[in-house]
Amino acid sequence: MAATWNPADKHANIALSLGDLRATTDDASGSGYWGVRATEGKASGKPYFEIVCVLPWDFIRIGVANLSQSLSGYPGDSTNSWGYAASTGKKYYNGAGTAYGNAWTDGDVIGVALDRDNGKIWFSINGVWQASGDPAAGTNPAYTGLSGTLYPMAGPYGSNGDSIHVDAVFALQDFQYTPPSGFSAWDPLTVEVEAGIGIEAVVVVDTFSDAIEAGVGIQAQVAVQSTNNVEVIAGVGIEAQVAVEGIYQKAITAGIGIEAEVSVFNWAEWIAIYEGRYTARYYFTLTGAADGLADVVIPMSSFQYRLRDDTPSYLQVIVPGTDSAGAITARSNGDLIIELAYLIDGVEHYREQLAAVDFESVRTDEGTKSQSIILSGHRTDTWGAQTVTIQGRITYRSENNGQIRLRKAVPDLWLRPGDTVIAGDDTFVVGQVMSAMAKATQWTEIVEAI
Repeated sequence: MAATWNPADKHANIALSLGDLRATTDDASGSGYWGVRATEGKASGKPYFEIVCVLPWDFIRIGVANLSQSLSGYPGDSTNSWGYAASTGKKYYNGAGTAYGNAWTDGDVIGVALDRDNGKIWFSINGVWQASGDPAAGTNPAYTGLSGTLYPMAGPYGSNGDSIHVDAVFALQDFQYTPPSGFSAWDPLTVEVEAGIGIEAVVVVDTFSDAIEAGVGIQAQVAVQSTNNVEVIAGVGIEAQVAVEGIYQKAITAGIGIEAEVSVFNWAEWIAIYEGRYTARYYFTLTGAADGLADVVIPMSSFQYRLRDDTPSYLQVIVPGTDSAGAITARSNGDLIIELAYLIDGVEHYREQLAAVDFESVRTDEGTKSQSIILSGHRTDTWGAQTVTIQGRITYRSENNGQIRLRKAVPDLWLRPGDTVIAGDDTFVVGQVMSAMAKATQWTEIVEAI
């Protein structure tokens, strides 16, 4: 069974949703640190997991703990746990905070690499290992001497009038960053291999490249190699080839086209005609008009966005290196825009905007081997409602308290909050559209409005 937050191992003021992968503090039940542990612990090996927080303030700590750690607290407040704090960037053990890394906030992806064989732990922010840590080399860990069976744990601080969402990512197909060399997902992929007729073997792989290079097919709930490409151009788009999950198809209701001169466009038909020939390419543009400059297309290593109707949407883009720092600084009043284009034999046919926000913040992260610039912002938009039929492979589906959550590999060019989506037997109004792209994986999640 896949790891999630544990419904039977949480503080009473923590509510779980989204298939028990999201833990949320109750905003009407007093205040304090309220803990939640994962369902699976590790006593050996080198597992890796990620945490993404959506929070109104910065009082949250994440890390690992044994089963003796109190749930009326946070990881790092006793000798039974080790943690990393958002507001200060400090590491915590036995209630003592020590200077460690950068502070982190809304939308940042915190990676946790746990070497249970050697009793070490490291933390990363958006792929950059903190305090010159190098899990692959085993050097500069946040802590040493970890022992026993340890579980991922989060300790958000709940308070009247505020809620903090903590999203856990345990499975390889959902990671936004590749685990360090020698480390594997907290939930490794189990791949069923077909040789001739029937299922012949079960293979456990640690990375998507392992699965792709082995030529195996991966089950629907994980990912499958496709004949279609997600491509990049050096210095332009995402900087590595990405395997996509299955055949992506979309049909749009009559009268909803792509360009002004197109009144009716059937996306499923287009895919059927050009299957195996089209290439998806992503672009990040920072506009310059507000600063009296031209727009600039900047190389990126990953992005993530969350679209909501009449509520601020969020976009974060990670730019590798610091070569673009000057262009970014000069366009401090610009917009951050992510676009997806489809090309046939190198010729661009369709290009649509996936997300656009006001440029609000920028941060530089530096590690021993890499540097990156993180840009983010918000914007409130309202979109007109349409009906969209999604055909093809759904890689994940859950229903919690009547709310449906679907996951696909490739972002939908036109799907927006407020649309009515039809996917197999499901028909519902979309409340949120979330998507992420990194070097190793990509996913899009569609969440029903409540």
